Amino acid sequence: MNRMKQPRKYEVVLTGTLQSGTTPREMLWSVLKERAVQSGVLRIYDTDRKIEGDIGIIQGTFVVGASLKGGKTGYDSMKMLMSVKNGSYKYMNYVDPLPGDLDNIQRIRLTSLISIWPNLPTTEEGLSNKNSINRMRGLAPESTESKDSETALIDLNVLEQLRAWDERHMDLRAAAFWSAFAAVSCLAALLGMAG
Repeated sequence: MNRMKQPRKYEVVLTGTLQSGTTPREMLWSVLKERAVQSGVLRIYDTDRKIEGDIGIIQGTFVVGASLKGGKTGYDSMKMLMSVKNGSYKYMNYVDPLPGDLDNIQRIRLTSLISIWPNLPTTEEGLSNKNSINRMRGLAPESTESKDSETALIDLNVLEQLRAWDERHMDLRAAAFWSAFAAVSCLAALLGMAG
């Protein structure tokens, strides 16, 4: 009897261990760097296998669902998975759209989770309205020194990336603003001459 193997629906792009040196926050930071993954599944399990499940991530940026082994789904499942301190994880690039059990919460930005972990709010609504980019832009580099070194390094890294992006795109944004201003001024002048 010849059985044909079914092709895998995923490709593992990242693996790691959660322990004292690597927290869920650092795990999310690593996942965020894998921007090419359009439909991703982050599988997390603790060393005792008491907590095991998946988090659905789309566009390399948004968490859209979570599911625990045993059938529990939703935001509480994601919070439980994000509480694992000793265990392993793997991030998989999913070929097909995410299964329904991994698309069950409002879109939550990975940057929001990174910026507030481990203090996740009670409900997902409290997290989906966080503006972590503005929080990071308002962060003074010297203010991160009071935090533990892991948090400070991640905050500084995100801050440096945001500032680099701002610097790269400032000329473009200024040009767009002044172009719009010139166009509106010309239009106003033309309408003034016609009327």
